[in-house]
Amino acid sequence: MPSLSQLLTQPGLGLRLVQSGAGDPEISWVSTTELVDLSEYLDGGELVLTTGLSLSADDPRWRDFVADLSRARVAAIGFGIGVVHDHIPDPLRSAASTYRVALIEVPPPTPFIAISKAVSSLLNVDELRAAHEALLAQQRILDHAFGETGPAGVVSAVAAATGRQGAV
Repeated sequence: MPSLSQLLTQPGLGLRLVQSGAGDPEISWVSTTELVDLSEYLDGGELVLTTGLSLSADDPRWRDFVADLSRARVAAIGFGIGVVHDHIPDPLRSAASTYRVALIEVPPPTPFIAISKAVSSLLNVDELRAAHEALLAQQRILDHAFGETGPAGVVSAVAAATGRQGAV
């Protein structure tokens, strides 16, 4: 899966990391919302995009918003500035720091759909890489099956491809 750092380096988006989370989270998908609690609709690993339409800059519910997303194991929160809020609200920054959830700033005029397309493209590249690696592993296994190494070579190739141990 693509990481947040890979997304941040995508040209033309202008994304800025405001608050880092724990490590470099992998992004499984993008969800755009203005709901205050969408955690029950998430699987984990999502980049949640919002403009903060439902909350004022000083609303104490920002803490609950981030706490719920943290429990849902989101990869990060992307906050679009310039639509409702001119900057990321301080309570949101504070909550992201408290719960160690990565927070990125989405500047105008970057549309959320451009971020979704970038993540989709990164996911496609990742899937193609995984399929290519699987094909190469399969070829190495077949080479051993039809080669001189016999069953031990096949088991060794399967072990190397899967990261598991094997024996004959």
